[in-house]
Amino acid sequence: MKKSTLLLMASALLLPAVAVARNVKTLDGGVAMQRIDNQKIAKNSITRGQMLENRAKASQNRVAKVSEISDVIYEAAGEAKTLARSGAATYAYWGQLVELNYNNQISELVMGEDGEVYMKNPISQYATDSYIKGTQKGNKITFELPQAVEALNFQGETIYMLVSMLQYSEAKEWYYPCNTDEAAALGLPKIKDELTLTVNEDGSYTMDIDEDKTLIPGMIYSDNLSWTGYSELASEWKEFTDTLNPGPSENAAVDNVSVLYGNMGHYAKIAFEGDNVFVQGICPAQPESWIQGKRDGNKISFPSGQYVGEDSDYNCYTYFVGTTFEELWDDYYEELYNFYYYSEALTFDYDEATMTLTSGNKDAMLYNTSDKDITYLQAFISPMIAKQPAEISPIPEKPYDVVFFDEDMEFFGYSCLSFELPVFNIDGQLLNINDLYYKVYVDGEEFEFDVNEYYELDDNMVLIPYNFTEEYDFIVDGSYHEVYFYFEGADEIGLQLCNVKDGEIIGASEIVTVNLSGVESISDGNSNRIASTKYYNMNGQEVSNPAQGVFVKTVKYEDGSVRSFKAIKK
Repeated sequence: MKKSTLLLMASALLLPAVAVARNVKTLDGGVAMQRIDNQKIAKNSITRGQMLENRAKASQNRVAKVSEISDVIYEAAGEAKTLARSGAATYAYWGQLVELNYNNQISELVMGEDGEVYMKNPISQYATDSYIKGTQKGNKITFELPQAVEALNFQGETIYMLVSMLQYSEAKEWYYPCNTDEAAALGLPKIKDELTLTVNEDGSYTMDIDEDKTLIPGMIYSDNLSWTGYSELASEWKEFTDTLNPGPSENAAVDNVSVLYGNMGHYAKIAFEGDNVFVQGICPAQPESWIQGKRDGNKISFPSGQYVGEDSDYNCYTYFVGTTFEELWDDYYEELYNFYYYSEALTFDYDEATMTLTSGNKDAMLYNTSDKDITYLQAFISPMIAKQPAEISPIPEKPYDVVFFDEDMEFFGYSCLSFELPVFNIDGQLLNINDLYYKVYVDGEEFEFDVNEYYELDDNMVLIPYNFTEEYDFIVDGSYHEVYFYFEGADEIGLQLCNVKDGEIIGASEIVTVNLSGVESISDGNSNRIASTKYYNMNGQEVSNPAQGVFVKTVKYEDGSVRSFKAIKK
């Protein structure tokens, strides 16, 4: 039995399909979208299947009809325009409707014959890689709706995801597909179910949506015509013209460096040509991309807003951005978080003798979805760039903060091992994170993760890559990891970090073990112990004895930190 699920809100869905921005408070009490959370494009059938199961449970008796529904999913034909799309959208997540802003999403309009226009992924936060078809007349492009964009199989029945216009009901404070029986019962007038774009004089495109947002495009189910929670509140497409920095000349000397931040780091390269300084792989997700800075004495500055490439996981264009930050307190989550302020450049102190670049303790670099607006995928606090030694020990440090939970076995049928994995060797030098793997031992024996129990795996696994995640049984957030288990009765569990080259283990850490006998949750001697565990339902109410349904498990540790886990009990 699995521990996480996707939720419907009323009759609606739950999973963000592209990048999701976390709400953080600003100094004036407003809300700013800064962090792009770790929700990536939903592509696998299990995710879609869970979505449909939840839809069915939430809307068994719903009746709603429109006069015509087409199951045609169009293939584009014509000249493709690759564009950058920005705007605002909604999705339903954990029982709440969430609004988010997005920047520089990779998008496409295809110009066909006789004025035909095809729009790829019309609902920005639900990627289907399919098109809706419209017609251009003058400076207007009109898409007659509803149109199907995806076909899903649910219990032998084909259900289509449709794009349709949604009307807002003041009485219900909710959106409803237009021209349905349900919309009529709510007193909503019949309208033309069509979406229009305006072609602007500068060559950009704007989705025509009124400021009051009473009529917006969204995604609905074909069988019961309920809203999924996905919609567009504003959208604009512009030609994308940014290009990658070509890097230094072929004759430039290139050195290997470590980029260090907090308890993490990654490998990169640096080159000096006169006063120009180039770094390749400053953002680990873009290892081939260069950024360029300028040396002035013992200072090196890298301008913000340098384009570093397309991110296929998040379907967006990405940038290097320098910032300062301060810690603020979040009353809701009861934790500190970092709030970032854009800087024109990120400046390092440079030690030429050791080839070390050191930033300030309130500086940060962001792997960002905009050249200026702060909507980041990754943040790197107080980064330092240092030349790599010629030879280092291949033996990794041992894992730490290892905590085992098995109190969920009775309620939910699984246990969880959480732990931190270092990226340094026993001498404190950075290892290549791409060469690091971990092993789990149960009662002294290597544990094999079997595809028959871990359904998201393609093959059985003993060695788990450092950053491996399928967003389900293996969770990664920087150095923090969670792995879920479905066995009972073990007395001891162990964890080991390995350095692997060409399929061979060239160095391995000590094995960290925890004793499981008769203990609900236990950690190794250096770990952060649990202070309290609480469960909450989807309305935010604390539940003492979780019964059937979906819950949020919140664990508070003795150092005051908090972790939340998603759980479902059937």
